[in-house]
Amino acid sequence: MCSSDLLDLRANPNLSKVSQQLLHENISRLMLYLRTIQSGLIYGSINLSRRGLVDFPIEVHHGNGTLGTLCLAYNEITVLPSSIEELSRLTHLDISNNLFEKLPDSLGQMTQLAELLLNDNQLHMLPSTFINLTGLSTLALERNPLETFPFEVVENWTGLKHLTIDTEQPVEMPEGPVHTTTQLMPIEVMTQGMAKCISYRSEERRVGKECRSR
Repeated sequence: MCSSDLLDLRANPNLSKVSQQLLHENISRLMLYLRTIQSGLIYGSINLSRRGLVDFPIEVHHGNGTLGTLCLAYNEITVLPSSIEELSRLTHLDISNNLFEKLPDSLGQMTQLAELLLNDNQLHMLPSTFINLTGLSTLALERNPLETFPFEVVENWTGLKHLTIDTEQPVEMPEGPVHTTTQLMPIEVMTQGMAKCISYRSEERRVGKECRSR
């Protein structure tokens, strides 16, 4: 190829929104992105954190049979597509530090998930299908304006070892609204597993009843 030859991708209708964005910014960024995808599909882990993405990288769907880890933290993505459930082998999903206001119901079909990091977004509620994510061992939700949280469901997730929640909004719990779940249950208790959490809440209720009866 002579030095005057050019690779012109600008009119390619098959480019995804992410590829178009990166191509518009810098061809080297696009090539780095595509190499990251290609390498990740081989090794089963894709890390696209801090890439300035505003759209979900649909190219990751090519790894729907092999991809185990997907990290999209510290971007500006606003929509998680319902097609996320196609990544059925995914065990680790990190979409923290983005701009998500809601999550698709299809996320609840990803029953292989063991670690789900959702902190630092704009989530007001979680899909009702979260009840299906019984394989989670880690769920991070700090710094989201949550209005409700299905703690009555999570209590039955015996494999959950790390649950972190921190919100400035009142959160509706089975026993009524509280300012934050960390106020009701310290992080150091949460990180000891759900059996410890349930024991802590039972003891807190017992002490509260004794105080009211005096």
